[in-house]
Amino acid sequence: MRRTSILKWSLLIWICLEIAGFVWVAEMIGTGWMLLLLIGGTLLGITLLRKEGLRTTNLMMQKARNGQRVQATDLANMPFILIGGMLLVIPGFFSDILGLLCFIPPIRHGVINLLSKRLRPPHSSQQTHSNLDQGRTFDGDYKRED
Repeated sequence: MRRTSILKWSLLIWICLEIAGFVWVAEMIGTGWMLLLLIGGTLLGITLLRKEGLRTTNLMMQKARNGQRVQATDLANMPFILIGGMLLVIPGFFSDILGLLCFIPPIRHGVINLLSKRLRPPHSSQQTHSNLDQGRTFDGDYKRED
């Protein structure tokens, strides 16, 4: 099966789940309250996206100003915050649940650790440029042009 057809079927299933969630919640609490929940989820998504995005950006900028190294996990938090905020802004209860999960730090760090283990090359030696160039001589000519 091709990737595009898998993506299309996944999107169709997602939309069906969201519609079923709308119907179920509307039957449980009423249509008016369901609409208020959807609006509240959107506002929560905008607020969390803004607050957490600014907090993470300020943390990385502060580390850079203090001469500290910005960790890969700090950089990896940004896509989760962006995706979580977008999922909360999109109307739907299943997307809201997934969006909220993206903002919970233990879950976010667990997914980051899982992905980093799966995406890491099996034989990474992690050599630096100074280790690679050590002991090598490069011949060349130098010419200064004014």
